[in-house]
Amino acid sequence: MKINTDIGKLNQRIIIQYKPVSLGEEIGYQPTGWEDYHSCWAAVNTTGGSEGWKSGEVVEESTVKFKIRACKKLSALNTVEYRIMFQGRYYDIKSIDDMLFAGSIINITATAKSLMTFNDGIARICTVINTAAAGDMPNETLNEKHSVRFNYTSIGNSEKYTSMQEHVSEEIKIVTPLQHDISVLDIAVIGDIRYQIKNVQHDKETLPPSTLLLLSRLEADYDFKTV
Repeated sequence: MKINTDIGKLNQRIIIQYKPVSLGEEIGYQPTGWEDYHSCWAAVNTTGGSEGWKSGEVVEESTVKFKIRACKKLSALNTVEYRIMFQGRYYDIKSIDDMLFAGSIINITATAKSLMTFNDGIARICTVINTAAAGDMPNETLNEKHSVRFNYTSIGNSEKYTSMQEHVSEEIKIVTPLQHDISVLDIAVIGDIRYQIKNVQHDKETLPPSTLLLLSRLEADYDFKTV
């Protein structure tokens, strides 16, 4: 994707999106999604980092400056509740040049979403089924649904505290490409270790869209179903 570097020309169409910060986010409720707030013409200029673009995709965080005309609707523009969508990519607003609000131009510095990678390993996503014959004692085994690549990510303090309360021996978080068919009823197997899937969160705004899984190590040693 080629970006115009002549900041004197407002010749790129952008959309400014809005999502109010609410008390619900702080106590764990899902926030309302982003909504288109204002569309306008802008001059767009890459200012930092490496090239930042490859085959139309963001490959690392890239700083971009947007120059737009000021208007009354943008008087409340801030770095928390607003972001920019440009050519199918989302940009987090990092700073706004307040000195220009009194005039006709606003300068916005923003960063593009980074391209996620999934190179830490492969997780086998399984369901638990009973393979015992009718009348026999239950025999719970794992039936593999599919395998998915993942990256490890960090666990927040609140989740660590919950883990301690429940006496869970080990918890990890992994992120995978978007997987709509994974649920908390499934088991994830990484190497020889079985994990109960405790929480599933989908995020369509990452690049590419992703699924975040909170996993709790299992003591039970399920066998895999044999054909």
